[in-house]
Amino acid sequence: MANSVDLNEPLGLFFQPEDIHVMRLNESQADFDARLGQYEGASGDEK
Repeated sequence: MANSVDLNEPLGLFFQPEDIHVMRLNESQADFDARLGQYEGASGDEK
């Protein structure tokens, strides 16, 4: 069950750097997905 929220209060979202991915200009979704696939496990931190 979700907690209630006051819509007039600020809400914070927290991300780790590896959770943020940005598509390149004119990059197709397929190319983006393939590039992200290359990064998985590259740092040894597989999810």
